[in-house]
Amino acid sequence: MLKIRLQRAGRRNLPFYRIVVAEDRSPIKGRYLELLGHCNPLSRPKLLEVKKEKVEHWVSLGAHPSQTVARLLLKQGISVVEKFIEKRVMKPTRAERAAQEKIEKKESEAPKEESAPKESSSEGSSNEKVEKAETVPEVSTEKKAE
Repeated sequence: MLKIRLQRAGRRNLPFYRIVVAEDRSPIKGRYLELLGHCNPLSRPKLLEVKKEKVEHWVSLGAHPSQTVARLLLKQGISVVEKFIEKRVMKPTRAERAAQEKIEKKESEAPKEESAPKESSSEGSSNEKVEKAETVPEVSTEKKAE
């Protein structure tokens, strides 16, 4: 089976990628059938050059692009690869899971808080204390104004 994939080149910490057509069992840095383009993600702006006619030719012969290559080609405007992009449901990250757990925990505790005021009457008096405390600063501010 033929694959359109990235082949890494360049030295350490300076990657440069070739977009090639190769057999799916051939090594990543091994032989390839044809060079279709290249990508330099470190240059500003990012460099992506692809030979559109060759990509369309190889896709018509049955070559399947990898997910990364399909996304890159779609950004270049090559719509032949749309059918190869998998629309996966991403797993939530650890932070997203923790936030979701906090929300669920608050929701589960909310009914308990509503039942608590009915059982204890001491909270009603605390509400009155709050109202009294609110009126005291108003009086003190009036004295300062005089």
